[in-house]
Amino acid sequence: MNKIKKGILGLLIGIGIIIPGVSGAAILIMFGYYDKIINAISNINKEFKKSIVFLFPFFIYIIIGIILGFFVIKKLLVIIPFSISLLFSGLLLGSILSIKNDKIIFDFKNNLLLTLGFIIPSFLGLIFLNTNIKIDIYSYSIINLIIYCIIGIAISITQFIPGTSATALLMSIGIFNELLETISINYWKNNCEIFITYLAILLGFIFGVIVISKVLNKIINKYQNRINYLFMGLTFSSIFSIIFNKENLLIYQSWKNNMNYFDLVLGVILFIFGLFISILIYFINKRHNKIVKE
Repeated sequence: MNKIKKGILGLLIGIGIIIPGVSGAAILIMFGYYDKIINAISNINKEFKKSIVFLFPFFIYIIIGIILGFFVIKKLLVIIPFSISLLFSGLLLGSILSIKNDKIIFDFKNNLLLTLGFIIPSFLGLIFLNTNIKIDIYSYSIINLIIYCIIGIAISITQFIPGTSATALLMSIGIFNELLETISINYWKNNCEIFITYLAILLGFIFGVIVISKVLNKIINKYQNRINYLFMGLTFSSIFSIIFNKENLLIYQSWKNNMNYFDLVLGVILFIFGLFISILIYFINKRHNKIVKE
């Protein structure tokens, strides 16, 4: 059962890297693996063999999930882009149950962390939404390569901080669809230089995983109760970024002339479905943890 659980979890995280709105960290929390993964990565130097044995199955299934996510979600985003956004907004909203403390206290510090968690990413998203700032993924200058590395680091952070999503981040800065369109064998044959962009993002991601996991492990162990309020704010911010970004803005503008009622109604249904699934996973995991403790 443990192997099956790891496999499902790895697939979900892999798909979540591609799918708008899915927080890898929130998924880990819902399944009760967040602290275990953080500890394994942050202690990989001290307990290399043990950490590798624990992490390797996740890594394999994450790769499979990424591949599935690219080819399945790429098609769905063409057919029902708004509906997919709402589906994963529902999943994220429900994940707050897994992030919140058993007893919620809205004092000044907690309110500040909650507010900062929402405002900072939302503000950055609005900057990209309302300006002509654009990151060119087809340019390979030194400055752009550094930017790609920074994006890779940011993506790695989203995998460790509950309430954040890699694709929500990429959508908020307006490069998600562009990157997705490069994932095809035909494109690679004619534009092999795109692998320079992939490599720069990957190097940033690896650096982020190694460094961020260690920092977060210390912060979470010391400020667990406080930091959850920041995570909740980030969750609300990710939902905002999924619904309001450059790519979805084009959809809303197209609805002025041709309202897509099917995508809209289906989106509402999928939002409710995503919320239900997320809450269901939370209660299943809560019941499992209770049984284990007893």
